Amino acid sequence: MRKNFQDALKIGDNGKYNFIGGPGYGKYSTGSGSEFEKRLGSTWTFVGYRYDPITLRSKVQKTVDNVEDNMADSEQLVKSMITISNESTIAQEYQEDKYVSPYLLREGIIYDLLPAGTYVNPKEIALGPSYSKGKAIDDFQQGIDYVVEMIPNWENSGQTMMKISFKTPKGSKTLSWKPNGRSYLRLYYVIHNPYINIIDRGTVHQNTVAFVNTSKETKWNPNFNLEDKEKKIVAQKTGKIKEPYFQNIMEEAWNSDESHYKTMYLEDAPVYFKPLRAVQATLTNEVSTELHGPYRKENVSYMGDPYKHRIKFQSQSITRTTDLVMYDILGDSKDRNGDFAGVDISSMLGKQSYKYGLTTENTDTLEPEVYYATVIPTAEQRDLGVAKV
Repeated sequence: MRKNFQDALKIGDNGKYNFIGGPGYGKYSTGSGSEFEKRLGSTWTFVGYRYDPITLRSKVQKTVDNVEDNMADSEQLVKSMITISNESTIAQEYQEDKYVSPYLLREGIIYDLLPAGTYVNPKEIALGPSYSKGKAIDDFQQGIDYVVEMIPNWENSGQTMMKISFKTPKGSKTLSWKPNGRSYLRLYYVIHNPYINIIDRGTVHQNTVAFVNTSKETKWNPNFNLEDKEKKIVAQKTGKIKEPYFQNIMEEAWNSDESHYKTMYLEDAPVYFKPLRAVQATLTNEVSTELHGPYRKENVSYMGDPYKHRIKFQSQSITRTTDLVMYDILGDSKDRNGDFAGVDISSMLGKQSYKYGLTTENTDTLEPEVYYATVIPTAEQRDLGVAKV
């Protein structure tokens, strides 16, 4: 019977038929006088079998919690979670290892292109198959089961790419297959957004995340891939705003093996921070170090580690500031800790000089210019209106 059933399903339309019938005997015995019995009678001589192919839905979902203020470090915090899942229609009575094995998450890389100016503390990262009350449970061990990398200025985007490579530990409960029919993992972390970054870049940020399956044993359906005419695979694009920053990752994974088992799923979600208002005009000079990311008037650093200075000017949102010059005298090498590496003006390029209606209605944005001198300028050179400066 099994062989005849399988052969029948292969006939026509590449086996997409989901119903076959043949001679047999059936009897309807539930109730009497029903609509069913009126239409088909109480007995019949043909019996049909319904065939439901197993379907697989792979997806990545980004969710965030409410924003919290951390006034001690002048920043806002938002708890974030990425859920990676393979959802199947395998009936519960068949959810055995030999059937569900191809759909289990085993190995992969999670990418998160963090909003510009924000950061994540690796100590606040947890990865595991379950999630409860703001933390992952049954956690994997960082440094053993998964590795965290922070890649600054990813492809000149001005944003940091958080990269987490994992392998599910042997014997761990890396899935929750029964009774809901899915294998999934959850990544938990906290995004820190300094107050000054909210002033510079606004309260709404687009956060883009991706997952690349790197296990040849796992079936994973991507939503972002290249074309393969020989295998009749159609190219897919997501249309996400930040998709171009994931193009090279996707192509490298796709082309690494002719079977294309390394595939990507891309998703994004907006992150909303609370608005801030500057109540007076101030000018401050702060420093950020590898040991402590938030900018402070005084900070600590190990010898040889890079650090960043920030000159900040702020005023009331209803005022308009023009012709502002900010400068820093670095001094001789003997008088400073380290060497000058560059200036980051990315947050200034699209910043409005004053607020007026909708963002699209105000084209008056800052037009910063950077001057760098290696010698003490003369009186004439100090005049920024002179073209030869």
